[in-house]
Amino acid sequence: MKDIKILGYIPLFYGAEYIEACIKSMLPFVDKLIIVYVDKASQGHKTNIPCPESRELLHGIAVKAVTDMGANGKFEWHDAGTFPDESSHRNYILQFSEGYDLIFTLDADEVCEPLDMTKAIEAAYNSDKRHIGISGFINFWRSFSWACYDSFIPYRFVNLRNLKGTDQTNLRIYHFSTAQDIKTIKFKWNVSGHKNELRPDWFEIHEKWKPWINWMDNRGLHPVALDLWLATPFDKETLPEVLKEHLNFNKELI
Repeated sequence: MKDIKILGYIPLFYGAEYIEACIKSMLPFVDKLIIVYVDKASQGHKTNIPCPESRELLHGIAVKAVTDMGANGKFEWHDAGTFPDESSHRNYILQFSEGYDLIFTLDADEVCEPLDMTKAIEAAYNSDKRHIGISGFINFWRSFSWACYDSFIPYRFVNLRNLKGTDQTNLRIYHFSTAQDIKTIKFKWNVSGHKNELRPDWFEIHEKWKPWINWMDNRGLHPVALDLWLATPFDKETLPEVLKEHLNFNKELI
């Protein structure tokens, strides 16, 4: 791979369950990793419900993950306070991007597939567009053994050499939004920018284990959209080692 300078970024408010795996999946591919922590939600909705995860908890997990990888010298934690919206939180990283070719962003519940990263980085670097979407999200449903798929292409690369335009590349990103502690999921939906779109029956669907198979054909499992996310069996033995080591790997039900 060419000498491509990559700035890794995790915008953070909560996400203790998977942030260690997220960090460890990113570190081998970035020259620096910056986590920008906020003490209040930046996604569009405020709540008086306290975040179930403290700043100290999240910071401790992050530092341990980086130390385990021997990468303390390329890690920074920023306490950024509060942003008026999610876009401001995500764009905060731009002020630290001088000298880099790419920004690679993951959310705390996302883990990238190392076998795909080299090709994805080269595709993003060679693009003549600025924002590079990712085709290849695998959305786990209450287990590492069931997954849902869709055609959404979230932006996860920024090519800093280009000023505008959008492109896409392939990269498996393992997404655990609906395969984490129910307290975290409920808190997430209290502050989500899509809170007003949440299906009124979604938590009822989520709480059913295996009977949800009968719901999929006419409703799907996606929290917002109907007829989307039909969970299918997933061979968890194909996951990268960082996920095979996860506490949830052998759980039938999360």
